[in-house]
Amino acid sequence: MSENTNADRGRNQVDAAVEEFVSGDGDARSVRSRLVDVAEERLRLLVPGLDRVRPGPAGRVADALTRRWLRTLIGVHLTDFDITPTWRLPFLCGVERQGCPRHGDLLEFAGWRHGWRCPVDGCGYIMTNVVMRAMHCQQLAVAVLTDADGVYELPVCEGHLRSEVENASYGGEPFTVIMLDDQAAA
Repeated sequence: MSENTNADRGRNQVDAAVEEFVSGDGDARSVRSRLVDVAEERLRLLVPGLDRVRPGPAGRVADALTRRWLRTLIGVHLTDFDITPTWRLPFLCGVERQGCPRHGDLLEFAGWRHGWRCPVDGCGYIMTNVVMRAMHCQQLAVAVLTDADGVYELPVCEGHLRSEVENASYGGEPFTVIMLDDQAAA
């Protein structure tokens, strides 16, 4: 359930930033900064040890340098569109992070130099750019996951559908899969 809460918080942050920009109440710089905040939070959740807080004054300096380094990486590698949620485009997967195109959200962190790799035997998928994992999935949606009440819907690609079904990880809640046929997707 906490994963849905984190996802909802991220969506709310991005929605607020985008609405502020569209309404003219904010400038492009503040919107970009808030989108980078979202990407940074995603990476801190995904990369082991990155969310660790070091004690003492030296730890605070190290944490500040790590944060500056991480935000610079995000700024260099991701555009606003990369961070902006794809649920605004109903034909794309709505999962808030990249995954293996065949096996979904199973990627394991292999280090800053090697990036992410799919652990499924024989797959061989590697995402060498660590920061790209913070992007919303750009694959076409093949199904929609809905909660028991039909209130919450999440379009998913083939890979994320496979990982959600195999791991039953839709926030730990029961869900229904509605397959999109060619007519519905068109």
